[in-house]
Formats: sequence, structure tokens, C-alpha cells
Amino acid sequence: MDIGQLLIKITIRAALALYVVVVAREITYRDRRTDEIARCCWATACVSFLIHVGCAFYFYHSMSHLAAFRSTALRTREMLGFEFGYGVYFSYLFALIWAVDAGWWLLKPVSYVERSRWLHAGVHLYLFFIAFNGAVIFEGGVTRWAGIGASVGLTGLTARAWSNGRWQRQPIVRSMGSSES
Repeated sequence: MDIGQLLIKITIRAALALYVVVVAREITYRDRRTDEIARCCWATACVSFLIHVGCAFYFYHSMSHLAAFRSTALRTREMLGFEFGYGVYFSYLFALIWAVDAGWWLLKPVSYVERSRWLHAGVHLYLFFIAFNGAVIFEGGVTRWAGIGASVGLTGLTARAWSNGRWQRQPIVRSMGSSES
């Protein structure tokens, strides 16, 4: 394995591992307003994913969108039986949504936590869908099995939280030391 392949694997595995930790923590931890650990891990996971994308473009696609498009089409044909290069745009959208979400939580934590539950759920459903496809459908080996385990675990935590009434909106109480206006 050369340095490019190693960087591509390490950065995506770090991003996905942190993604799972933060989502699991969010499901089980009551107060996202004060969860500095999750907020920093979410931003770190996103940066790791963006580094992964940069490494993939540099080492694997020679900085060519057309090469990424073709590679996506071929990989889709291998896995699903039909070519679909436009899937690369779903990956671009994933990067953009995650970057905006992480930046929002990092820079404006109060408004982030107060945002619509539907917006929050929509963001997380899209991120989960793309992460699941990337880790489980289009990967194999350790990454696939870890992705399956993480998906089952997160689904179980979500179901338990839902059945316990965890998803009811809680009143937001701003702390006196809040730096956000």
C-alpha cells in the first residue's frame, strides 16, 4: 500500500469513527448546548473527511473531476450493475452539507441547537445514507463490517431513544456565559 492509499484509508476511517461517536453521543447525551467534546469531534471528523476527499482527488483521480466521475460510474457498475457517475455529486453535496453543519455548530452553537428538528433530522439522514453507502455498499472487508456494526448500533440507539420519548423538544435555557448572540 502506497502513501496515497494509506492517507485515503486513514482519513476516511477517522472521519467515520468520529461520526459514529458524535452521533451516538448526541442520541444518548441530553444537553447538546454544553457538549463541547461532541462539537469539537464533529468539526474534526468533517476536516478528516475533507482531507480524505483531497487525498482521493490528488492520489487517485489526479485532480480531475472527470476521472472521479468515471471512477464513480465504474465502481457503481461493479457494485450495482449499472453506471452512474453522477453519484460523485452526492459526495460533493455530502462534503458541503457536513462542512456547513460542522461550521454552524462550531461557530453558532446556540442557534445550531435551536434549529428546526426537521432540518437537523434531514441533515443527519442524508449524512447517514451517504456514509452507509460509502462504508457498507461500496466498501468491503473491515470497513464494511465496522459500517454494518455502527449502523445497527446507531439504529438501535435511535429506536431506544425514540421509544423513551427522548426526541421531544426540550426547552432551551441559555447559560449566562454564552458567547453567542
